[in-house]
Amino acid sequence: MRAILAAALVLAAGPPRATSPQRSILPVSAYEALLEEYRSGDADNAVRRAAVFEFRLTLDKDFTAFLQDPDVRLVTAAAALHAEAALRPGVNFSAAWAAGHLRLAATIVEIGTPTRMKRLGAFDLRRSQIMPVSPQFRRLWFLAAVTAMQHGGRLGLAKTYLDNARLFFPHDSEILLLSAITEEMAASTRLIDASAGERRKALADAEEYLRESVALAPDRLEARLRLGRVLAQRGQAKEARELLTPLAGVPDVRVSYLAALFLGGLEDGAGDTTAAASWYTQAAARLPAAQAARIAASELRHRAGERQAAVSALPGAIGPANNDDPWWAYLFGEYWRIDLYLDAMRKMARS
Repeated sequence: MRAILAAALVLAAGPPRATSPQRSILPVSAYEALLEEYRSGDADNAVRRAAVFEFRLTLDKDFTAFLQDPDVRLVTAAAALHAEAALRPGVNFSAAWAAGHLRLAATIVEIGTPTRMKRLGAFDLRRSQIMPVSPQFRRLWFLAAVTAMQHGGRLGLAKTYLDNARLFFPHDSEILLLSAITEEMAASTRLIDASAGERRKALADAEEYLRESVALAPDRLEARLRLGRVLAQRGQAKEARELLTPLAGVPDVRVSYLAALFLGGLEDGAGDTTAAASWYTQAAARLPAAQAARIAASELRHRAGERQAAVSALPGAIGPANNDDPWWAYLFGEYWRIDLYLDAMRKMARS
């Protein structure tokens, strides 16, 4: 089994790529030292070093000692280190090299999991004698990996990871929220060339995940916001209004802006352009630099024949300061949480 893990550490990272940074071979003893540096020294430097070293591990006495160590902390550190190297924003190397680090992290995280589950790592080590990571760490790893995949638009891979995550954590509000976000992505004409039936199914699945997520964590504003948005898209306007209207007044500027923007679209779809314009005005007041609400309000005026007023409303939505609109990134989830998850994984690896 040790030989299998040694092979996994070689092959999961993959061969060097011409587009990747210059790398040197990392001896086994240095790999263990790298994990110790990550755990108790300069973790940021360890992540940078991991990003440029090629892991050609051979089975020698140092690596054997590492595998025999009953302390799960080194195993956890290895999974966290490679997860950071793959997912931490700012680590600069090719997508193929990042994918290798992620496959290696997945290989380690899957140790001890049931063999019936889909395999995400490069090799199947689930029957090995190596100590598995804790459920708390595994949950954080799934949250970080899926959030990063959503941010990058890797919809198919996110769905695969979420299939496993829900088997481990079937009643976890955050896993369910991520599942719903992925289904929203699958229903979007901006991202996916899918049939109307496929989009309807994706929205129905998103609603199911979101209802359970909201029931488990009613104070999670993001889940309530997205449930309101999904219900509006599914033609359930009354319940959508009931969910979104209170959110338009919450202190969280992003949530309140999007809630008002969605309410504007809901009222416009219902034919009440006066109410729609009011919501767009409220949204623009919450985020004066955002574009979507101002453009939507201008379009309402244009349809009403108020062309001069429509044109006059546009300059406020144009310019270098008008590129910070939560609507453009809404479909790609809460990408800013990636660092939070990785920080929590790092802390757990140090404990």
